[in-house]
Amino acid sequence: MKPGVHKLTDEEYNALEAARWSNVRKLLDCPAAYNYALNNKTESTSAQHLGTLVHAMVLEPETVAWRFVEAVKVDRRTKAGKAAWQQQLLEAEGRQLVNADTWKEAVILSQACRTALDQHLTGWEDGRKEVTVLGSLYGNAAKCKIDLIVDYQVWDVKTTRNLSPRAFTNACYEYAYYGQLVTYTKLLQQFEDVSVGGIIAVQTTGAPIAHVLEFSERARALGFYQHDKAWSELAVCRDSESWPGYDYDGTLEAPLWWSP
Repeated sequence: MKPGVHKLTDEEYNALEAARWSNVRKLLDCPAAYNYALNNKTESTSAQHLGTLVHAMVLEPETVAWRFVEAVKVDRRTKAGKAAWQQQLLEAEGRQLVNADTWKEAVILSQACRTALDQHLTGWEDGRKEVTVLGSLYGNAAKCKIDLIVDYQVWDVKTTRNLSPRAFTNACYEYAYYGQLVTYTKLLQQFEDVSVGGIIAVQTTGAPIAHVLEFSERARALGFYQHDKAWSELAVCRDSESWPGYDYDGTLEAPLWWSP
């Protein structure tokens, strides 16, 4: 597929041979972790399944019916329950089965997201959603799937266990969401004039609170730092064909916050 901006299914996107941020971000801590992730696929977690359904309900509700189906609860520890589950899988015809509790939670969370968007991001409904971009970064073929583009700004939808300012900023740093938004923006800038927007976040534990959070200047600066460090490290590791582990000097230090 030629570099550019495309509208692809998840299957088509996953088939593209190009680096994606969800793997590249591992280079911020450990190149060996990135190399391992390329060659060892992991099963999706229940939190990821919830996030995927929330994304669909918020951004592309018209696709939910042919991508997902709510499962009837059965006891799969019993013979009858196993048979009933297999029958549901057959009737799903390739759609993802989602248990009733997860479905109910996704409905509540998606409604919270859409309410926050209606209140704080004018014109989001007319924005472009789930846009695939194929380009290059630091000499590497790169791809991304952008959740939402509104008024020439790039936005991403995130589910999080704790949306308190301290907890969520720490999560954004740990999972390199700052670098993700910059990477997505940098890729799209190869074809269009856009800038970094921010994150639409919704809390999955406790109250279903959602906020539209535009990146501050410091958040953008951190994003550019994570982006540059990760993608440049990928170029170095590929050129040298070396994927080192964590950066220890042979000693173990006490935590930086501790003092005697």
